[in-house]
Amino acid sequence: MIVIAVIGILAAITIVAFNGVSNRAKVALVTSDLDAVSKKLIIDQTINGGYPATLAATDGGKGVPASAGTTYQYTVDNTANPQTFCVTAVNGSTVYYINESGTPTTGTCAGHSSTGYTTPAIGGYTDLTPIFSAATSLTISPFGSVPDGAWMIIVLAYTNTTAPTTPAGWTTLISYDHTGSMSTSVYAKIKTSSDTGSMTITLNSAGNTASGAFMWGTSADAVSSWTLGSIGKRDGTTGQQYITTTPTVTTTAVQSLVLSISNERTIATEADITSLTGATKWFFIAQPDANKLQTITLSYAALNSVGTSTPVTVTYPNPQTLNGIAFQIALPPFHQ
Repeated sequence: MIVIAVIGILAAITIVAFNGVSNRAKVALVTSDLDAVSKKLIIDQTINGGYPATLAATDGGKGVPASAGTTYQYTVDNTANPQTFCVTAVNGSTVYYINESGTPTTGTCAGHSSTGYTTPAIGGYTDLTPIFSAATSLTISPFGSVPDGAWMIIVLAYTNTTAPTTPAGWTTLISYDHTGSMSTSVYAKIKTSSDTGSMTITLNSAGNTASGAFMWGTSADAVSSWTLGSIGKRDGTTGQQYITTTPTVTTTAVQSLVLSISNERTIATEADITSLTGATKWFFIAQPDANKLQTITLSYAALNSVGTSTPVTVTYPNPQTLNGIAFQIALPPFHQ
């Protein structure tokens, strides 16, 4: 029994010693990664007059090095004087950050997460409805204030019976969904440095009855990793004459941003929705006049763990039977 006890003590000492060596090795790995990332960012800033918008854009699009198991989060402010950046590196339970000061420090940058991922953020939006009221073939230039690496979504609500042409370089999330007398199409893209000019969408017919929204945000992963939930529609019952409910969506990554989009073709002019539950309202785009009755409502919520989102209910002022559609899109966070 004494021999067994001694062996147990020695084994415990060995495990503690091994864990200590392992942890020190992981700290050395992470801090070395951060040193390398910082040097690349500073070189880019010196050459280009500003830090890159994303880590993927560093070194002319070559990106930054990362050891196995290390994930990065990155924020930058090129409008500050002096310009600033901050990178958090996470490898298991080892979490360090570095900024323009050049010293790896234990912990995270402000707004970053020790899980290794930061929830994608909303940025801004543009009401495309006035443009869509003018013609069927539309040329728009929405990229002015959108940083490289940002996620972008276009939502159309219209009365056509055929799908619009997909804008070049964009991914179609919903090609064409016809509900009552209203149709919906949705396109998405991650902005690149070449997205600086204009883009064209052709509605095929009845352009003057269309509403549209261009929206963008930051820190989302590639569109191919997004999850589109099922499409909810009004069923014509009395209880749904004022309400459109968005079904849930199941996320595949922690810290996902869930967008809930609700389109309605109403019977009367609506300046805004009556209420929204299950998420935070971002914007409401009303129809431009009494003859163009499509509206677009967007809300958002963060889902911190993998799982199912909350149904979102939008209540409108005026009754309608079938012309309502709603769906959720889960945007997982970008990771190196």
